[in-house]
Amino acid sequence: MTLISTAETRGHEQSHRVELLDAHSIIQRGIRDGLGNIGESAAAATLYFIRVKSGFELEAIPEHPDGLCFALKEVYGGGSVVLLRMIMEGIVRAGSDAERGESRKVEIFLKSIEKSVKSIESGTIQ
Repeated sequence: MTLISTAETRGHEQSHRVELLDAHSIIQRGIRDGLGNIGESAAAATLYFIRVKSGFELEAIPEHPDGLCFALKEVYGGGSVVLLRMIMEGIVRAGSDAERGESRKVEIFLKSIEKSVKSIESGTIQ
């Protein structure tokens, strides 16, 4: 969905496009942006490992947050916590462009990841 807002500036009309995203798009963007903090090659490798370990492509991860967490834990062990936190931050940043009603779905995804982070930190996920 794209909203167009029009503002008048010094007698000239300007249009600003604001693209509002659904929850899946926000989560996917947040994952890419979060992993982007480790560099393009490392992010691509991490997405590959997620696909191999969980069986999920990036497009399916919004429906399977546990698969994301499991795959990262399998590959990076306790270091997966750092990656999961970067992903969470990326999702929060991307969430500002949420369509009405989509924020709740994003919150549920984030809570699932946070629960996994706590389990990894406490050692209850082996």
